[in-house]
Amino acid sequence: MASVAARLSQVAAWLSRIGPGGRALKTALAAGLAWEVGSRVPGAPTPYLAPLTAVLVTQITIADSIGAATQRFFGIVLGVGVALAVGGVAGLSGPSIALMVLLALMLGSAVHLGPQGIPQVAISALLIVAVGSAPTLELAYARVVETIIGAAIGIGINALLAPPSHLATARAAVAAHGDALAGVLDRLAAAIMVGITGDEADAILGEARATDGLLREAQAAVSRTEAALRFNLWQRHERPATERLALTLRTLERVAIQARGIVRTVDDAVAPEGRTPSTWIDPWALGSGLGAAITDIARLVRAFPAALAPGSGDHRPAFALLVDEAARSRCLVAGAGEAQDIRRESDGWIELGSVLADLDRIRRELAEVVAAPPLDGAPLPPLAPGS
Repeated sequence: MASVAARLSQVAAWLSRIGPGGRALKTALAAGLAWEVGSRVPGAPTPYLAPLTAVLVTQITIADSIGAATQRFFGIVLGVGVALAVGGVAGLSGPSIALMVLLALMLGSAVHLGPQGIPQVAISALLIVAVGSAPTLELAYARVVETIIGAAIGIGINALLAPPSHLATARAAVAAHGDALAGVLDRLAAAIMVGITGDEADAILGEARATDGLLREAQAAVSRTEAALRFNLWQRHERPATERLALTLRTLERVAIQARGIVRTVDDAVAPEGRTPSTWIDPWALGSGLGAAITDIARLVRAFPAALAPGSGDHRPAFALLVDEAARSRCLVAGAGEAQDIRRESDGWIELGSVLADLDRIRRELAEVVAAPPLDGAPLPPLAPGS
């Protein structure tokens, strides 16, 4: 048995190199096995619905296979009924085909089948009438049994033979989103420390908004991972990691909102409409210290996915230090602002307060999420005091 499984894995790897991949192998096996089993059903010498159903049911995930099997089953059962009602009475002709398809589609819509099930009603009715002898109750029963066989084999093959895992892809997508957010903050900090211009602030704001694309990609990747684990008994061990990954992404989504708020405030400060640009953000004023504080937050954002991942005990002490450093650099900027009395600028104190508030929200939320009890119950060390 082990040698057979190894051989199948080698064939799947070869198929992956030329294009179709492991799903093609599973679909082919399901179709062949469904034909062999379906051919033993009495009353149906050519069990074409068994392999057809197996092919249509073998989807990317087990949950998709079960959903497809449900749609196909009810579609074929209703199609059998339409074939008996119309084909058995009107025979095979152009008008009878048109009537049968019309009734099949109307019936599928009336019982609220989905986009897979509705056309299946018409397809099944056409196949039953056009292939083989005239439809009878015995033939109808055989076709329904074939459908059940094909659906069961398609689901079984998909569940037992190398069900797909999307966890690694989802981790990479979430990490890419976190890196992009940290990169935006790094570029903003570097520009502030040397004297940011209005054009530079506009460009960085555009980059911050562009991270929405990576967010959507990460959301889709996590959703695929969650869907792949439904009804998947072989990869139950990946569920805690997937739950933490989903939590990581939800947190980064809120961080992205706050990061855009920081960039937008800086953009308003250096390129205001109808007033003189603020001077508090200049490097000789608070710019150097503020840039350092933003850099510390960027490091925190970049380290967050690894700190929350399962088995990340080695990352947590370093993450706690980053939290503490970010808190200190923020306090230094606030203290410098009070010492320089930037209230003399009409909007300076408001702008600085807005940036510091968003930095605080990012730091506190990341620290709280990492410090909270994990979803899989693994103990975590406490964060450093003062975070």
